[in-house]
Amino acid sequence: MITHHAETRMQQRGISQKMVDVVMDFGAVEHHRGAEIYAMDNRAMDKLKRSVQCSAQTWNRLKKLYVVVASGHLITVGHRYQHFKRNRH
Repeated sequence: MITHHAETRMQQRGISQKMVDVVMDFGAVEHHRGAEIYAMDNRAMDKLKRSVQCSAQTWNRLKKLYVVVASGHLITVGHRYQHFKRNRH
């Protein structure tokens, strides 16, 4: 299920449902404060490139995209401009 907030952010940021689906299907997931953050790391991009052909512009957009899911709900989406800070255990 997609929250109203996520729908708004998708529209504002020009992110399609198809792009969100690709990131959730191929992307790496990190757990942070009870949420799952999906993003395309190098391994995910390699796997995707073997499966789908896209323009260089689409690859670059997918590489920067992240998706936040909590309790089965799509909370928000956005574009990364910096590396995520990882939890160190």
